[in-house]
Amino acid sequence: MREYKFRAWDHEAEAMLTNVSFRRNDRGVFIESDEFRGNCSPDRIHLMQYTGLRDSNNTEIFEGDIIEWYENEYERKVGTVHWSNAQCGFVVSYENGLNWFLTAPPRPIKVIGNIYKKTIAEQHSLASA
Repeated sequence: MREYKFRAWDHEAEAMLTNVSFRRNDRGVFIESDEFRGNCSPDRIHLMQYTGLRDSNNTEIFEGDIIEWYENEYERKVGTVHWSNAQCGFVVSYENGLNWFLTAPPRPIKVIGNIYKKTIAEQHSLASA
């Protein structure tokens, strides 16, 4: 059975919230995390689900993570993890809109950041991913 975990990007604080649980209420969303507890607007946070997988360094892989892998000794690839309704699963999108299912990585993969860490995202031209 897969473990269900969430993290959330707090747009107002510009910080990642970890170990997130949430529920909707009449005042928006009630969030409990290691860093924050309270009500907030649904527009303030972006929830990201754990994929159930870990990278080659044993780091948990979440939606919104930027990962890297090597096709061969010289060919480095970088992609963004997200949920695909069309493919009913977590996929990695990379150059020219190509995708592969995260459940079957082509090579050992490594989390190098997430879409909210601007320096990493901009460095890899994935800021808008």
